[in-house]
Amino acid sequence: MDLPTETTPLPMRVGPLANSYPASTFSASLPFQACCTPEEFMSRPRPLIDFPIEDHHYTGPLEAQVTFGESGALHHLEGCLLARFAATVGGHVLEIGADHGVSTRYIHQGLDRAQTGGQIVALDFQHKWGHDDHWPRRIRFEANSYTVWPHELQALLPEGEDFSWAFIDGDHSWEGASRDTLLALSLGIRRIFYHDTGEHCVPYKLSPAGHQSGSSVRQAILAGFRDAPGWNLYDIRTPCGMMYAEAK
Repeated sequence: MDLPTETTPLPMRVGPLANSYPASTFSASLPFQACCTPEEFMSRPRPLIDFPIEDHHYTGPLEAQVTFGESGALHHLEGCLLARFAATVGGHVLEIGADHGVSTRYIHQGLDRAQTGGQIVALDFQHKWGHDDHWPRRIRFEANSYTVWPHELQALLPEGEDFSWAFIDGDHSWEGASRDTLLALSLGIRRIFYHDTGEHCVPYKLSPAGHQSGSSVRQAILAGFRDAPGWNLYDIRTPCGMMYAEAK
């Protein structure tokens, strides 16, 4: 499936796109949305591994260190959730919207704990963290979902290996979140985290559907997965809001 160009109208919902993938990937059940605390999410039927996690707002070089609330950095609680998920699931990760690399470093620590050899392809067109040999799992890629093709990202992984999951924290617009999701789906990714989905986070931007309030990312996700059979959608109540979509 080709990604749309900047001038190509993007489908208003990503849900119908899911139906273009092999039927074996999806079940016939309806999407399920569960509102939960981070603790409830981390203790799902497959509990996430618990281990000591650093505060990665203050790791890495000085140029990459930020305090929570600065430049949209995620909360330590949210970083711990990503680290524990990475430690439990492992595999290669697509990260869209890396910025200073705070989330990258949380995921990196989790992959180190998992010992699966996973890489993090960190996608951003304005990276604020340069090359750093101290974080070898990180593959820094200058682009965003408007300017990259799936085969370019797939080529960064060892031959025959695929992405395991994705973390999306991109431009926070309706169209941006939809394009980011489409990119992840086109790479066969079936587990996707989203950041800044709380109603109080990210200034409102007019969405194509004319929503009058709330995070544009949140509205795009809810609309996109509304008609996607075989997906579970979790609304995780974190300081900035996180959502997690998973194909059964």
